[in-house]
Amino acid sequence: MKDLKSIVLTVLVSTVLLNGAMAQNDVQSPDSQKLYENFANPPKSARPRVWWHWMNGNISKQGIKKDLEWMHRSGIAGFHNFDAGLDTPQIVEKRIIYMTPEWKDAFNYTIDLADSLDLEVTIASSPGWSVTGGPWVSAEDAMKKIVWRQLEVQGGQHLHLTLPQGFDVAGKFQDCRIASPSDANAKYSLNNKFYRDLVVLGVKLCPEDIDLLALKPNISYSGSTESMQSLLEIMTNDKVNDAIEITPDSKGNNWIMYEFPEAVTVKSAVVSDFTLGKTSKGSIRRLEYSLDGQNFSFVNLVYQSPDQKTYTFDPIKGKYFRLSYEAERKGLECRFAVSQFMLSPVTRVEMAGDKAAHGYFRMYWKHDTPHASEAAKLSDVVDLTQYVHDGVLDWSAPEGRWRIFRFGYGLTGKCNHPASPEATGYEVDKLNHDAAVRYYQNYLKTYYDATGGRLGPGGIEYLLTDSYEAGIQTWTVNMFEEFQTRRGYDLKPWLPALTGMLLNGSEETERFLFDWRETLSDLFVENLYDVQNEVLAPYGMKRYTEGHEAWRAFTAEGMKMKRSTDIPQSAFWMYSDADAPFASSHEADIRESASVAHIYGQNLVAAESFTVNGQRSSAWIYSPT
Repeated sequence: MKDLKSIVLTVLVSTVLLNGAMAQNDVQSPDSQKLYENFANPPKSARPRVWWHWMNGNISKQGIKKDLEWMHRSGIAGFHNFDAGLDTPQIVEKRIIYMTPEWKDAFNYTIDLADSLDLEVTIASSPGWSVTGGPWVSAEDAMKKIVWRQLEVQGGQHLHLTLPQGFDVAGKFQDCRIASPSDANAKYSLNNKFYRDLVVLGVKLCPEDIDLLALKPNISYSGSTESMQSLLEIMTNDKVNDAIEITPDSKGNNWIMYEFPEAVTVKSAVVSDFTLGKTSKGSIRRLEYSLDGQNFSFVNLVYQSPDQKTYTFDPIKGKYFRLSYEAERKGLECRFAVSQFMLSPVTRVEMAGDKAAHGYFRMYWKHDTPHASEAAKLSDVVDLTQYVHDGVLDWSAPEGRWRIFRFGYGLTGKCNHPASPEATGYEVDKLNHDAAVRYYQNYLKTYYDATGGRLGPGGIEYLLTDSYEAGIQTWTVNMFEEFQTRRGYDLKPWLPALTGMLLNGSEETERFLFDWRETLSDLFVENLYDVQNEVLAPYGMKRYTEGHEAWRAFTAEGMKMKRSTDIPQSAFWMYSDADAPFASSHEADIRESASVAHIYGQNLVAAESFTVNGQRSSAWIYSPT
């Protein structure tokens, strides 16, 4: 759940549903009277649990006592405790800060009282509600992304050149920064730089792969006051954070245009842009082309989720190529900042950002890369790492044109949220077993200390992993070894495909990218979810596990995420609508969790129920009855 902006102490019911009408161990007789009695007075396993949020230190023992006694009187079977933040104002005389001695004393009191009232106790998997992070997570153990710099050189000579420095800023992709300086993540991402080199590769280009700059276009754009030469550099470099806002011309149109000395043929385009203000993500992007600058045809550029989008199409020929933006309907803003607009005479991977998992991996559309004969050969990928010292490449390059890649990894900068400032830190690496174990062991130790060791029956019985909201991760320190073990071949020469390059043709590249996503999925499931069983078992604890909800896309398969949990959990949100005042959402998530229980043999299924946000708070007037 997220975006509950005005609620200090949120109470959400996590209703436990049973496979069948009743749990088999609770209902012995098929007699209808017995069924009615169990429905009217359900067993503990079938009763609701409350989501109980301790918001930004607004805690007191008096309040704890009143809340727990109310739960008991109401027939609620237990609670899922979150220590969370948001912009909750202080309403107690003194805030009780997370894991201070005062906080531990209050939590210990909570466990005593809950035990006396026979209330089941569950804790979230981190401060906040997503997902596994805290101030004890080091940069080395934080979520990582693969990054690269590139340049093109002419071979047939000895090269002595300084490679571009790898991107060390935290953010979801390349040099993109955390969106808001006021975001809790910024405390870490704006101040801490992190970058590690991986490998330097040279790729011999096929003859058709000609760099845009070599074609010497002139560039212009709507509302232009910018130096044209500097704009061309911005649009064609490998940075995505040096964007300029495209403002409308006198007719209200937004565009960037290349004019070439003579007509050229184009097969693909790379665009990096960002919506501004209230611009709809559904705004229409087009690549328009013309031989005379007056009569334009166009190719629609379908919305893609990553910040760098790759479009491939049938060959188009023109002297003028214009990237244009149009609001999907009148009255909507159409404001974009653009940092890359690159055209190529060769085919690139269609939806490369999605397929390489740099974005939120939304692939409901079938977008295969067209068959292409013009592709670099895998055998022409050369490991140049041994020729690089202190960022300087010394290499006698064979004949031909070469694209040099400096691959490394940085941090996504994602932090657990929405936690109080004192409980905020890096999200742990979701792809690394050892980092995950360190995280869970440290986290559980804080509660072990707070409760005098009462983890398991009679104390904290469950760990809850809420909906996944930590974003994409594309690297971990042992990725080369993991890929080799799981897929049976070397990842290293295929790394250029993660930038959108075709290697050995479109079919082989697509197969590699499928293997890449499968590897990320396997590591994600095993090291964020399955590993919990390993860590919880010594304490006798069990777990609830949520996943996608509805729109929370990431590179993993939802059913596998919940396969080894004790209670697979879904969610549904409520929306206040005059035509459908009891409209819920996320049906697919509910069905997924039920399917998991049937396939993997769990007895119970839970649902985060009736969730609303501050803008839809009127939905609270509705109830299951």
